[in-house]
Amino acid sequence: DGTIVSGSASMDESMITGESRTVRRSDGDHVVAGTVATDSGLRVKVTAVGEDTALAGIGRLVADAQNSTSRAQRIADTAAGWLFWFALGAAIITAAVWTLVGMPDDAVIRTITVLVIACPHALGLAIPLVVSIATERAARGGVLVKDRLALETMRTVDTVLFDKTGTLTKGEPTVTAIEVTNGRTADNVLALAAAAEADSEHPLARAIVAAARARNLTVPAAADFQSSPAVGVAADVDGTRVQVGGPALLEQEHGSELAVADRWRGDGAIILHVLADGAVIGALALADEIRPESRTA
Repeated sequence: DGTIVSGSASMDESMITGESRTVRRSDGDHVVAGTVATDSGLRVKVTAVGEDTALAGIGRLVADAQNSTSRAQRIADTAAGWLFWFALGAAIITAAVWTLVGMPDDAVIRTITVLVIACPHALGLAIPLVVSIATERAARGGVLVKDRLALETMRTVDTVLFDKTGTLTKGEPTVTAIEVTNGRTADNVLALAAAAEADSEHPLARAIVAAARARNLTVPAAADFQSSPAVGVAADVDGTRVQVGGPALLEQEHGSELAVADRWRGDGAIILHVLADGAVIGALALADEIRPESRTA
């Protein structure tokens, strides 16, 4: 973890927050280990390493949950303690009875049998083992259990409030809509945008390229790629200067948003406009895609 001392970048913090939308960080802002600067370099003063980082803290949450004791486990431990003395008493009685009837050899066998069958070792092991496996599997699925007692009381829950990002959605941006102008087609605008974004590592760029591949589009080669933080990207594609970016790009090129942008913005989408030789030819809406299994769940 650290503090930015020089530079500005759009940070992909999805590994920590689950949020697919990048966050702009600049001088004086705190950044967490595991996050990625997507569009430029940063100079960071390190303030925490190893076990002191936020990422290590998340790992400790899982470990603490596995080491905590639930109410059911405490009851099981108490019951196991009483059952131990019951089993021991039954074994002593068994040994005494069989010895008194003149069968000392059988007394030993039956005493051991009673101890093995009646000893409550399984009761003391079953609950901690089940809870430990449950918390580990939940962590693998992205669910962090802070306390075993909370996991135990889940059986009484009748209402659940979900955080959207990474739970009901995939936690990564996806092209959800395309609007075009000047007689362009959606495939043509998407292919040009993908060509311009092909050399970018930004999450939105990867989403645009992935959308073009999903449609089996032929993405032309691009040259003279340039990336401007907080503005967008530009590249030469088949003799045309193609630019992809947000409001700052439109302001720079004296362009105007398409009318559909207000509706997309109301839906919470990220809006990028595509320009060819300085003229707006289309717009892309990107949003966090809903998981197919969310409706079923």
